[in-house]
Amino acid sequence: MTGLSHSEACAPINVTLLMCSVAIVGSNGLLLSPILSDVASSLVAPLNSAAIAMSAYGAGTAISALFLAPLIDRYGAPWALKTGLIALLLSLFGSSLAISVAMLIVFQASAGVAAGLVLPSAYALATKFTSPEFASQALGRVLIGWSLSLVAGVPLSALITEYAGWRVAYLCLAVPATIIVSCLPQSPLYPRKNKEEASWSTPFLALKETGVRPLLTIGLAFTSSFYGTYAFVVQETHEVLQTSTAQAGIVVLVFGLGFASASIANRWVDQVGAQKVLPWLLMINAAIYVSMILTIASFAAFLAVAFCWGFANHLTLNSVVLLLSQSSDGQRGAVLGLNSTTTYVGLTIGTIVASLIYPVAGFERILLVAATMQIAAALLAFYWFRTYN
Repeated sequence: MTGLSHSEACAPINVTLLMCSVAIVGSNGLLLSPILSDVASSLVAPLNSAAIAMSAYGAGTAISALFLAPLIDRYGAPWALKTGLIALLLSLFGSSLAISVAMLIVFQASAGVAAGLVLPSAYALATKFTSPEFASQALGRVLIGWSLSLVAGVPLSALITEYAGWRVAYLCLAVPATIIVSCLPQSPLYPRKNKEEASWSTPFLALKETGVRPLLTIGLAFTSSFYGTYAFVVQETHEVLQTSTAQAGIVVLVFGLGFASASIANRWVDQVGAQKVLPWLLMINAAIYVSMILTIASFAAFLAVAFCWGFANHLTLNSVVLLLSQSSDGQRGAVLGLNSTTTYVGLTIGTIVASLIYPVAGFERILLVAATMQIAAALLAFYWFRTYN
């Protein structure tokens, strides 16, 4: 595989670039939700029509990660990352110029296709050229990009939308994407095929790698539980505690801070081993979901739990992605592409199931279902670890 040398890939500037790449992807994916009414009004379209752009983005990411991520194994992660980022910044520019909902949907779908290359490429670069004893720490720094999108990217974009318009918000995302592309090491426009690969890597071949299927199953349970809870946590806080929308939004901010703070514990994951840590992290996630039920009546206590939720989510996501990246050297890109696809499938399943549960049984039932899924995933992780080790 063509790529950076070990010393280059481990340099802080490259880790920072990977982290910022993830932050741009996360910010674009989360941006449309808080500004949806502004976009619909500007384009003179119904709210539900504008919301299709969010679905198009998710679908584009899932399909791209499934079928285009094998390009990482064939042509190298640096080339795939740069190609994905160029496609993403063009999609952001296009979104800012959209004159109709249909045009916005097309550009957000193309942004999803780009994200499906950027995410697995960034994860692959974080782990491929890093020695095993530091892999979790390197990946953890890259995953902080998701925190940046939650804590800074989305709030700033919403603020820009309020004072300068939603088109400017998309342009402001395109600017750092352009800077990142210009700072990336040079890679050929038409790279040669990786000579070490005897055949074209496919999702179906990647599924045959040891541990991939159970890890993806665990990842699906983890992400669907998270997104189902995340979809209604602010709304529930607002209704139960009678807080303002801004106060309820602090829950997301505290979650992001907890997610970022967990990077200090990644060294512990490296020392103990992700395989040993993962089952217990899933059990901790289950306990956190139950704790949400017990603390929802106290804003301060609930914020403390939200911080722990973010902390545990970071370590769990880190462990799943790290184990997947180590399951295959030859098909690393395809495997990580499957992970991104699973993430967006989990987003879809989690939000749909939660939206069906919430009006009928309330937020507590969502949390109980999420806790149950974490326990089931933990049992699968315990079984997988004992079977293959």
